[in-house]
Amino acid sequence: MPAWILDETVFKRSLEAPCTDAAEDLDAAKVLGYVQAHGRWVFSDAIRERYLSNWKMKTCTAPLTVRTFLSLRNLMWDAERSLLLDGVEAINGRYHGDDEFIVSAAAAVREDAILVTEDGRLRTRLAMTGIPAEFGFTVVDVAGALAIQAV
Repeated sequence: MPAWILDETVFKRSLEAPCTDAAEDLDAAKVLGYVQAHGRWVFSDAIRERYLSNWKMKTCTAPLTVRTFLSLRNLMWDAERSLLLDGVEAINGRYHGDDEFIVSAAAAVREDAILVTEDGRLRTRLAMTGIPAEFGFTVVDVAGALAIQAV
């Protein structure tokens, strides 16, 4: 079973989906919903910190958003449904420094990790540096995640 890491943008958009009809938000929510029901999350201290911070900044307070987040929060420390990483080693490379926490987590998981990001510059930089190939993880956008989940 693959281990999923959603970048902050995908996570934030999924939380806003119940209050919008924007395709980007709805697709992000589909990715998050799939991982909640069928996948395995990856959590490091930094990922937990960022998700909790984004929860505090959300604008949608619909009951579905609240239930989704409460379920996710419980999984942040559930070793049966999540891969919990301690002491993740930073992966050096020429990519955006503020994405180090998700790149390093994906590299720590290796072959089973799927990093979902809408940051085209990050995807391009990672492809140029060869970091995903070196560590064996996959980097996709939301459309790519939905395609993987459809299989």
